[in-house]
Amino acid sequence: MMGGHLHGGQIRFGPYGVHPNGSYRRRDGVMTLVSNGYGTTLVPFRFGAKPQCHIIDIDISSK
Repeated sequence: MMGGHLHGGQIRFGPYGVHPNGSYRRRDGVMTLVSNGYGTTLVPFRFGAKPQCHIIDIDISSK
């Protein structure tokens, strides 16, 4: 499953933030990637939510 990113809350105090921190995990049998992203929103500032950039290779060839 792929989607957008949530900036990891952009501002986090340890485990606490408005949005979930970035993660890569299995959810209901599907690998799910939530990225912190690397930009900002209205306030050009990040605290406690490390920026992330991902490279995703998709192999559709049959083996």
